[in-house]
Amino acid sequence: MKYARLLKTSAIALTIASASVMAANDGTLGSNSTGDLDITLTVGNLFSITKLNDITLTTDAATGNAIGDDDFCIYANTASGDYKITMNGNWTSGATDTAGTDFTLNSTGVGSIDYSVDFTGSSTSTMTATTDLNQTSANTTATNCGSAAAVNASIDLTVTAADLAGATQGTYLGTLTMVVAAQ
Repeated sequence: MKYARLLKTSAIALTIASASVMAANDGTLGSNSTGDLDITLTVGNLFSITKLNDITLTTDAATGNAIGDDDFCIYANTASGDYKITMNGNWTSGATDTAGTDFTLNSTGVGSIDYSVDFTGSSTSTMTATTDLNQTSANTTATNCGSAAAVNASIDLTVTAADLAGATQGTYLGTLTMVVAAQ
């Protein structure tokens, strides 16, 4: 019991001491009065993805694959430029995923077709949906990487020739969602 009372008293004393480190000071009554207060601002991690463009896949004559790409900007307010990127692309449980990528384009009433995503930032990697990829190349000075041509990341999308050959005629659509956050 004595030990518990000592801990409680110590905790109260520590709280009072901590509270007095930052405290406003009122001015005194007189012909002028001066007071001051301390200000604290905590800025958390901030990220942005900009300069994204929609992609229309076209067939590459050399490989027979349907391909498309986009270059864009990733910004982080971190000193190091470290971030992680996670992607998801319309894959639904129970769908056929022959590419093993979990990225799928769908055609209403026709079916779906898989595609793969290769991401390039500080390193290049083939993405798997909902799997984080750590990177170190975010722009840390301009939220849109500065000039119109400045970019620091890219994606390459591929539907294999084999998947194209096995697909039913139709228009296949999808949305690729990218999330950038702190590592």
